[in-house]
Amino acid sequence: MTRPPGWSGESGGYDPVVVRVGDRELYLGDRGAADPATHEYTFEAVISLTHRPQPLTTHHHPLHDGSGNQFGLFAAAVDDSRSRLNEDGPVLVHCAAGISRSSTVITTTLAAEEGRGFDDVLGELKGHRERANPHPALRALAREYLDEEPTPGEREARNRSRNQYESLIDRLEDSIADETEDE
Repeated sequence: MTRPPGWSGESGGYDPVVVRVGDRELYLGDRGAADPATHEYTFEAVISLTHRPQPLTTHHHPLHDGSGNQFGLFAAAVDDSRSRLNEDGPVLVHCAAGISRSSTVITTTLAAEEGRGFDDVLGELKGHRERANPHPALRALAREYLDEEPTPGEREARNRSRNQYESLIDRLEDSIADETEDE
């Protein structure tokens, strides 16, 4: 019988992704990393980027894995990560799989804190988590935060994200207007 990657025969489930980023007190993880029943790690702060907070969540910043995120929400997640990184104790930044959202926020955090470029830090992160692969729309937000020029693909993904958001706002405003007229 073939088991999926990450399957643990002992626990009967999946082992969480918990990856230390170099010698820093910073960890990248998946959803399971924010559940104390799945591992023995202790974190001072747990920044959850998933839609719902997890058992260990101390700071919740729900982000979409792709387009549809507003810059302010992304920036708040990075700002929280930066401030927690500068305090004592281990910090976990996690998303659902530990691939896109968490890698983007961690890469942006370290680039800003260490005065490095996004691509340079991402290269380092991939040395610890090979599957780290930020979605182009999230990369564009990171580059905006870092005041770096996005690639054409990232720019296109960011524009799609803005258009989706504006469309959603238009629909909400229309819905509110319709409800107001009915009253």
